[in-house]
Amino acid sequence: MVKSGLENGEEIVTNGTFTVDAAVQLSGRPSMMNPSADVKKGNLALEVEISEAAKAELNLITAHYLELKDALVSDQFSEAKSAALNLQKEIENVSAKDLNEAAAVVWKSYKEQLMLSLKNMAAAAGIEEMRNSFDELSNTLIGMVTSFKLSSGELYVLHCPMSNSNRGADWLSASPEIRNPYYGAAMLKCGEVKREIN
Repeated sequence: MVKSGLENGEEIVTNGTFTVDAAVQLSGRPSMMNPSADVKKGNLALEVEISEAAKAELNLITAHYLELKDALVSDQFSEAKSAALNLQKEIENVSAKDLNEAAAVVWKSYKEQLMLSLKNMAAAAGIEEMRNSFDELSNTLIGMVTSFKLSSGELYVLHCPMSNSNRGADWLSASPEIRNPYYGAAMLKCGEVKREIN
C-alpha cells in the first residue's frame, strides 16, 4: 500500500514490472535487472533467447536498416526517406508469434523505440535532420541485435567521435570499412571499428 509521495490522480504500476524494467533498460537508463546498462554505447547486457524463425524475421529489420545507412552514406535524401519507410513497414510486419513471453516484452520495447526514431526521420525536411535521428535508431538497433543475438553474417559496430555535437555516435555495418552515415561525403572516413558482432 502506498501511503505518501503521490498526488491525486497519479497512477502506479502494480503489475508488469518486467515490462516497465525492459522499457527502462532500452531507453538507456539503469534498471532493476541491469543497473549498469549502457545502451548508448551498444553495451546492453540483457540477452534473450529466441527461435531461429524469430531471428530470421528480425534479421530482415537489420537488412533494411543497412539500406537506410547506405543511403545516408551516399547523401541520398530521397533514397534514405524510402529506406526509412521500408524499415517502418518491416517493423510493423513482425508477427512476434515465434517469441516467448519474455522476448515479446523486450521486442515491444525495441519496436516502440525504433518506430519513434523512424517517425522523426520520416518527418525530416532534409538529410541533416534525418541524420539527427539516426543516432537513436542505431543505438536501439544495436541493442536489439545484441539482446536477441541476431546475425546474418558478420556485423560491426562503428563509432564516429565527432557526430552528435562531439559526443560521438555509433552505427551498424556489414563491413569494417569506415563509411560514415552521419557526414556522408563530407567526412566519409571519420570513425573507427568499436566491436564485431558475429
